[in-house]
Amino acid sequence: MKIIIPEIGPSSNSFYAGMHPAKRSKLANRWHAQVVACVKKQRVGKWQGEYPVRIEVECRFGKSKRGYDADNTSVTAKMSIDGLVHAGVIVDDSPRYVRTVSLSSVKTSDPGSVTIVTLMEA
Repeated sequence: MKIIIPEIGPSSNSFYAGMHPAKRSKLANRWHAQVVACVKKQRVGKWQGEYPVRIEVECRFGKSKRGYDADNTSVTAKMSIDGLVHAGVIVDDSPRYVRTVSLSSVKTSDPGSVTIVTLMEA
């Protein structure tokens, strides 16, 4: 199962270093809503496989955006997975339901940047 989000969230460094908690909350809520909208638009249903799942989060940085270190994409991953819970794709993001999350950061020559979230059985 794959969901494509047409942007990349903030780096972990910018999210935690000096961003006011109210601004972080507002940003997270906006990202969750965007994930829900992408799930609906892409007609992604509830996860039908076995739990726990393995989730891969790939941030693909287009030519107009400077890439992050892979570990600096953790906020994008967290907000994306929380969005999947909000959208009803997965039951919860606790260890009972999500065993592994892997992060990758890829620089591309594409014009735009996207986040690709892939779910599979663990």
